[in-house]
Amino acid sequence: MSKNKSIKNQVKGELMKKLAIGESHHQAKLASTDGVSEKIHSWSTYEDYVKHAVAFGKWVKPRFDIKDIKDMRPYVGMYLNFRIGDGVSPWTVALDAAALAKLYGCKSTDFGVELPKRERSNVKRSRGEVKGFKEEKYKDVVDFCKGSGVRIHELKALTKEDIYYKGKALYVHVKQGKGGKEREVPVREGYDNAVLNAAGKCNDEKEKIFKEKEIPVRFPCHKYRAEYAKAQYESIARDISAIPQKEKYICRKDKAGQVYDKVALHAVSVMLGHNRESVVVDSYLY
Repeated sequence: MSKNKSIKNQVKGELMKKLAIGESHHQAKLASTDGVSEKIHSWSTYEDYVKHAVAFGKWVKPRFDIKDIKDMRPYVGMYLNFRIGDGVSPWTVALDAAALAKLYGCKSTDFGVELPKRERSNVKRSRGEVKGFKEEKYKDVVDFCKGSGVRIHELKALTKEDIYYKGKALYVHVKQGKGGKEREVPVREGYDNAVLNAAGKCNDEKEKIFKEKEIPVRFPCHKYRAEYAKAQYESIARDISAIPQKEKYICRKDKAGQVYDKVALHAVSVMLGHNRESVVVDSYLY
């Protein structure tokens, strides 16, 4: 590795080698020995990993006078422990570890650090008011997200052609979600007009629905994903007392005793671009 390259360029170069846009994440996991893909399957994941790996490099460089990212590998454990001690959220530390594991071609457990558990009760992202954000000023984009539950990077990529009807149901087509996955998202009841009106402003089928300037920097997208998830779950969930025990999702810990419909949870999980019922319960149905 050239000593003259910046940390950012070194990180981007190494991670770019593992970029596999368009390749199946699922198939890559099946082909691996540990169920984890060695590649990066979406631009959003690549950008996240670059951001977190660069932050590590910038932490190491002034402390140990090391400029080559390959020589920084022994300090990953120290960095993760520093982040934990600094009160960084368990989710962010986990992303730090995942990014550095991808950078160095190993597992996050290889760093010798016990990562903090990601408890539902510690999730705070987008649950309260966001300082400086005025919802009424961005009503078009807010209502679109309430109606579709898309992620912020998915929102930015949507074009007019991604909005369409299948029968009487309106859908939003996400071409590349988390992990490069494609999916169809049913629009929440009562929000058809909000989604159609936003798309109707485009003059061309390939035109993006929302321009960068129309999406605020401090946009609480996860908050609206959660609202979408709750509404969709409530619209399809069955009476808990009337479903078989094996189709019940029974919570523990801080939500002990709370019971959900597994079938409805799975359906909502797919809508959100996840594949586990627990993620919906832990991160959206709060």
